[in-house]
Amino acid sequence: MRGPDFILRHLMRRGLLSWVLVRMLFAIALFLTESPPTANGGLVGLGVVVFSTLVGFFEVRRVRERVVLANLGVSLLSMLGALSLAAVFGEILLAAVLP
Repeated sequence: MRGPDFILRHLMRRGLLSWVLVRMLFAIALFLTESPPTANGGLVGLGVVVFSTLVGFFEVRRVRERVVLANLGVSLLSMLGALSLAAVFGEILLAAVLP
């Protein structure tokens, strides 16, 4: 990834926070609909990764950091990659730990 390391770490922390929040929302939604445990498959994990990346992206746009990040050399793909990295690792960890 291109860009200063401290900025990419900041984006990864923001991606981790957005993944935790989105994962909690998905867990609450599955609990309220009383879906069987098999509904927590790979498709839900992919949806969580995509949705948490979008939440992180819109958070960057909301606080108007996109132009600053572009001026510091962080491309859009690098930003999206850093935001989704925590979600991907979190979903892999959940798939490995949970039955």
